[in-house]
Amino acid sequence: MPIVENLNPDTKHYKGLHLYHHGMSSCSQRVRLCLEEKQVQWSSHIINMEKNEHLSAKYKRINPKCLVPAMIHDDKIVTESTDIIKYIDQTFPGASLFPKDEKFYLECVSQSDPLQSTLKTLSFEYLFKPLKKRTAHRDLEKAREHSSDAHLIHFYEDFAKGFSQERLLQERKDFYESMKWLDQRLEHKRWLDGQDFSLSDIIWIANVHRGSMFGFPIHKFKNLDHWYKQFQNKPAYNNALKKWEPLLAKLYFKTSSSVRRLRGRDIWKQSALV
Repeated sequence: MPIVENLNPDTKHYKGLHLYHHGMSSCSQRVRLCLEEKQVQWSSHIINMEKNEHLSAKYKRINPKCLVPAMIHDDKIVTESTDIIKYIDQTFPGASLFPKDEKFYLECVSQSDPLQSTLKTLSFEYLFKPLKKRTAHRDLEKAREHSSDAHLIHFYEDFAKGFSQERLLQERKDFYESMKWLDQRLEHKRWLDGQDFSLSDIIWIANVHRGSMFGFPIHKFKNLDHWYKQFQNKPAYNNALKKWEPLLAKLYFKTSSSVRRLRGRDIWKQSALV
C-alpha cells in the first residue's frame, strides 16, 4: 500500500483527513463514494486539472506522480484510489465495506485497473477534446517537466499527436467487454458481493458512470442497468458524484453525445458492438 510519512512542509500541520481530488476524475469519485458510505468527515482540496494544477510543483510534493486523488490523514499520505478506499475502510469506524468474497474483489480490481487507461483515452477523445486539444503540447511539456509517471507522459504524447482510429476502436471494444463481464457477474445479485454494497461496487461504479456520460447504452445490459439504477437511488450518487460535476461540463457531455447520435456518428453503433 503506497502510504508514506507526510514530511511536506506545506501540509505537515494538517490534522484529520484531507482529500486532493477532481470532480470528474473517476478515481476521485471512488474515494468520495467510500467516504460517503463510511460517513467520514473530510476536508476538500480541489485540484483544477484544466489549469494543470496536478502538474504543479506544489502538488508534486504531495504525489510525485502528479495523479489524483491523493489523501492526507494526520501524518500519512496515501495515493492510488484502490489503496485509499481500503485504508479508509480499515481505519474508520462503521460497517465494513470490504467484500466477503475477497477473491472476487481482487478480480474486480484486476479487471477494472486496466480500464482506467481506456476511460482516460475515451474521455479525452469524446468528452474533453474541444477543451484540451489546443493546450495539448503545453500540457505535454508540463508533464515532462513535473511528473515521474512514465504512463502519464506517454499519454500526453499520444494525445498531442492524436489517437489513431485503430486505438479508439480497440478502446471502445475493451470498454464494451468490461461492461459485458460486469453484467454477467451481476446475474442473480443485488450488488457485486451479494446483498451488501461493498468496495467491489465502488471500484466499478465510477467507470460505469463515466460510460453513461459518453453515451454507452447501459440499458442494453439488463443486470448492469438494474444495478446502476439501484445505485442512483443511494444518497452517495448525488453526494459523491453529481454534486462535484461542473454544470457546464455535464451539459456539454450530454449535448455532445446527443449530437453524435443525431448525426449518425454514435461511437458505439459505429463500432458494431451494440
